[in-house]
Amino acid sequence: MTPRERRSALVIFALLLPSLLALWWATQLASTLPRPGALRASTAGGQPFIGFFFNDALHLLDASGNTVTRQPLADLALTEEPTDFDLTTDASGRVQAWLFEDTTPRVVRCDVQALPLRLAGCVQAMAGPQLKVQRLAGAVHIAVDAARDRIYVADAKGSGLRVLDLRGRPVSSTPEGLLYFPNRLRLDGERLVVADNDHHRFVWLDVAGPLPGFEVREQLRIPRKAADFALREDGNGLWALAVGQGQKHGWVLAYGKDQRIAAVGDLGGHSDPLVIERFVGALVVADFDGLALYRIGPDGRHLGAFGSGGIAQELAAAARQKQAARHWKTGAWAGLVLTLLVGSVLAWRFSERPARAQGTQAEGSAVTTGSFELLPGKWFVRRILLAQSIVLLSLFATVAVGIVPRWGQTPIMFRWCMVALSLLALAVSLAGSWTTWRFGQQSVRLASGRISLWRQGRQRAQADVGTLLASPCLLLVGTELVQYRSGGFARKPGRWIFDEEVLSRELLAHLQPGQRVTLAELGRERMRRLPHWRWAALVLPMVAALAYGLWVALR
Repeated sequence: MTPRERRSALVIFALLLPSLLALWWATQLASTLPRPGALRASTAGGQPFIGFFFNDALHLLDASGNTVTRQPLADLALTEEPTDFDLTTDASGRVQAWLFEDTTPRVVRCDVQALPLRLAGCVQAMAGPQLKVQRLAGAVHIAVDAARDRIYVADAKGSGLRVLDLRGRPVSSTPEGLLYFPNRLRLDGERLVVADNDHHRFVWLDVAGPLPGFEVREQLRIPRKAADFALREDGNGLWALAVGQGQKHGWVLAYGKDQRIAAVGDLGGHSDPLVIERFVGALVVADFDGLALYRIGPDGRHLGAFGSGGIAQELAAAARQKQAARHWKTGAWAGLVLTLLVGSVLAWRFSERPARAQGTQAEGSAVTTGSFELLPGKWFVRRILLAQSIVLLSLFATVAVGIVPRWGQTPIMFRWCMVALSLLALAVSLAGSWTTWRFGQQSVRLASGRISLWRQGRQRAQADVGTLLASPCLLLVGTELVQYRSGGFARKPGRWIFDEEVLSRELLAHLQPGQRVTLAELGRERMRRLPHWRWAALVLPMVAALAYGLWVALR
């Protein structure tokens, strides 16, 4: 490496390192960002309240949105934020909270005290794998029927519901095929309302008997996936959270008893509602991406932010952290783009160009009067074809081991994604084998001081011997590379692919010192010789990837 190239490398490294550090820091900020959790409302001591999990704590808010109590997870005998919780009231008016921990899995039961408002006496009510049959399932949701001594658990990946008694013993489950990826659950008298996510509907199931029969009493179809809902106070219809692919970009829709849309919720500039809950004549919405709590009126109007005191401060701090992560990521991508541009300019301007041999008639010049036609050795073609076959067999074995045993347990979308990726990998392997076969059909010819590369009877490239460049294992003929010895970057050149005696005597022995270059110099010279359209084919995918990264960072 020349002094100029070393200086260029230092400049590139000085630009690259801060960009990578900024990208790492942005990832750290984003990964530690607190997100909204479960949201439920009830009444204690005649006063309405709403519970909201955020930033590893339960926030209890009154009807005005003031923070009454903040309880860390340890105070609730929890080790992680619950994925869902339910509130029940018994005949004596005692309110209890049932909190579902996903990882263990287990259910913790707490008593709700009215004065002061808080959760107390938290104990483990049930635990065990019967609460979560699908170990790799995401968030599990519950509904508790204290009057009938039951808890309903959504088994989303298993496409059904399971019923357990309040001591954790299985009771029954829904018939196969009734539901597809059930999400949120709520009791409505003697009926259980289920957000049947991937069926794009809400269903009312009869659960009144000693053993729930799960007969469908009513259903409401919506235009997108059913993520969450809240029953309207007048009992006529519900608020529906309808989301797109990936549970993103939700709509909040109010449906009347006639199952028609009565109002569309104004999200106040947000676009990613996660959970909704009816509370004191309005709908409270927790937004995942916007990190906000806000209210929507019965007519769909945006009523402004909800929550003051501690919860407002924590939401604002999380929003600032999110904004900082976005700025760091944008700066990191801008630095990477700058590094790419500066590196390209420095490489073009200051890299050492190999000396070009000028063809002359003097002794030792690159002019030769010999001629030959050489074919690659069969051992080389067979070796590469064997390697391609091993890759192909390994691919099929990986697909069989990875897909077949889990086929019935995997959602259909992911099944076909795996199949598509496998077919793509198969196509790449077959393309590599075809390329190898074509290599076996190529030949190198020398005649009248010109060298040419032929494949399947067609001339692919030709050049004067005086413009030929040779590294220890490759020849550069025009813009085409010809491998004449096995080996690569990390190994010394190995066996000769073409006839060693003929190639050395008739061609390599006539090359001038300036035509013998290193592998790196050969690669740089080839890049300089490429036509503009091939440069575009190389650069455009990189530019597209960087543009996509910036677009994602700025969203």
